[in-house]
Amino acid sequence: MGITFLAAGTSIPDAMASTLVAMDGLGDMAISNIIGSNIFEIYICLGGLWFIRSITDDLDPVDIYSSGLTFTSMMLFGTVVFAFGTIHLNGWKLDKKMGVICTLCYAVVISFAIMYELNVFADVNPPPCKY
Repeated sequence: MGITFLAAGTSIPDAMASTLVAMDGLGDMAISNIIGSNIFEIYICLGGLWFIRSITDDLDPVDIYSSGLTFTSMMLFGTVVFAFGTIHLNGWKLDKKMGVICTLCYAVVISFAIMYELNVFADVNPPPCKY
């Protein structure tokens, strides 16, 4: 729960900054902020935490269930390609139609990621701990 609030707390200022620069007519700056902040959060923040965990635990490897991570990473890459493709097809303009398309794309990606993590498509996560 705390991680969710932390993620919202770091994403809301980025969203507001992107909205303000898009309203000023600088859509390319808004898109680069959106993509850049997500790349930073994934590679630096997540990778940094895994690195700290591995050096503080006698250099033991960090166990992760990679099938869910692989699916989610591929979905994120697909959304970046989709975003660039739809913006290109829209004449490099951000309008209400692009806002609706991006919102629907986000809803689809989140829905599939949740279903995948809940073992709807395949058995990727072990059963929860009984304690």
